[in-house]
Amino acid sequence: MDLQAIRKLGWIGLLVPVLIAVIWFGLGLNDPGWSASGATVLSYYDRHYNAELATQYLSVAMLVVLLVYATVLWRALRLMTGQHVLPAVVFAGSIIFFAGSAVNGYASFALLEGSRSHMPTSAAEAFNALSNADPVAFQVGALLITAATGLTILLLIRKTAGRRSLAWLGWLSLVVAAANALTPIGLLAFALWVPLTGFVLGRRATSFIAAVPPAVRSDLLV
Repeated sequence: MDLQAIRKLGWIGLLVPVLIAVIWFGLGLNDPGWSASGATVLSYYDRHYNAELATQYLSVAMLVVLLVYATVLWRALRLMTGQHVLPAVVFAGSIIFFAGSAVNGYASFALLEGSRSHMPTSAAEAFNALSNADPVAFQVGALLITAATGLTILLLIRKTAGRRSLAWLGWLSLVVAAANALTPIGLLAFALWVPLTGFVLGRRATSFIAAVPPAVRSDLLV
C-alpha cells in the first residue's frame, strides 16, 4: 500500500493547485477585507451564498488531499532516510495548515448562516476577522512542510537515493519556505512546489525501494 501511494505522490499533489485554481479563478470571489463593516460582510455573504458555499466544500477537499499528500511524503522521506524528526515536521506542517483552514471554514460557515438569520453586525465583524486571519497559519504550515523537506533532502537522504542529484530540489524547497516566511504570495509557489516535489520524490523513492533486497524491503514497508 505504501509503495503504491508513493508512486502516485505527484498525481496526488497535482490535485492541490488544480483545486486552488478552481477556488481562486473559477469562482472569482473577492471576500470582504479586514476593514469591512458588519453590514457589508453580511450583505456580501448573502449575495454570494452559493458560490461561497461551493468554495468551502472545495477548500475541504483540497485540505484532505494535502493531508493525504503530506502523509505519503512523510512516509517516503522516512523510507529513504531512516530518519524520524524532519519527516515528522512535514506532517506537523500539514496539521497546522489544516487547523488554519478549520478556523477560516468555521468563520465562513457562520457568516453564511448569519447572512440569512439576522446575525448582529458586531458578530459579523468578529467572524470576518477570523476569516481573514487564515493566511498566517497557511504560511506557517507551508513553511514547515517545505523547509523540513528541503533539509531532509540536503542533509539526510542516503547516497544510494541520489542525494546529490536531488540537491536542486532541496534548495528550491528552502527558497519556497523563505517565500512563505516573507509574504502570503509564497503560497502560490507552495501550490506549484507540491506536485513538482511529489513527482520527483515519488519516482526516486520508488526506485530506492525497488533497489532494496526483498527481505529488507518488507521491513521498510512495515
